[in-house]
Amino acid sequence: MNQEIRNYLRESELRILGILNKYRRGLTWSELLRKTGYSKSTLSSALNYLKKMKLISKAIREDDKMVYRADISRSAVDTLYMIEEYIDYNTIKEIVKETNKDALFKVILDIFELVAAAFFTELEIEAMSSTTASEFKNRTRNVYRRITEASSKILDKFLKTITETPNNSFNTLKKKISIE
Repeated sequence: MNQEIRNYLRESELRILGILNKYRRGLTWSELLRKTGYSKSTLSSALNYLKKMKLISKAIREDDKMVYRADISRSAVDTLYMIEEYIDYNTIKEIVKETNKDALFKVILDIFELVAAAFFTELEIEAMSSTTASEFKNRTRNVYRRITEASSKILDKFLKTITETPNNSFNTLKKKISIE
């Protein structure tokens, strides 16, 4: 796997996303600092993580100020990209080439952990964007669709990756596993 991923968004990150969703034109650093009441280091850390997760971006507002905007376009493609950023398919190919069943099992667990983290994040974002429980309930249908479609594409790509060398995959999966 490429990088460490947290399985949740921190309260500060959720709050920033909520504020940015309310201000579609975006907010400058100072405006965010004022509206959140966070310290500079907390705001900086949260913005960096949200940018890394591709949940926000920088833009130039019509008044020529650099602003942060929420990039939460709600599509399965975005969810897929968010998950795939942490999957290294070349490492998976190497694991299969080496016929390392234990490592392959761990990679599969990592993939499902990434899907679970994305699912949880999607639910958090929808809750944050909803004003009532009823609205949240309606939004969960879209979460289901996005996660199902993204998971399906990831599993399809994983299977294509391990079957590029079918003999190695076959031999890897026939070995005994020694996971503790």
